[in-house]
Amino acid sequence: PNHTWAAYVHLHPEARNYPIALHRAALLTLNQAKLYGISRIVTYAEEDIEPAERWLKRLGFEPTLYDNKEVWVWTNK
Repeated sequence: PNHTWAAYVHLHPEARNYPIALHRAALLTLNQAKLYGISRIVTYAEEDIEPAERWLKRLGFEPTLYDNKEVWVWTNK
């Protein structure tokens, strides 16, 4: 009801060989979310994937606590 969505990415191991394409696809997805009026997207960073938090930050997600767990939130600004 508050236009909050959850997002997850499950990548094939070889996909990590194409970081620029992955980043562009994520930016395209976030731009589409803006067009569709999605106001918030919530996700989490996999602990065993070292660059996950850095990438989420670069995409505009911000860390926050929810039920004593860190989640990352993107808001349509």
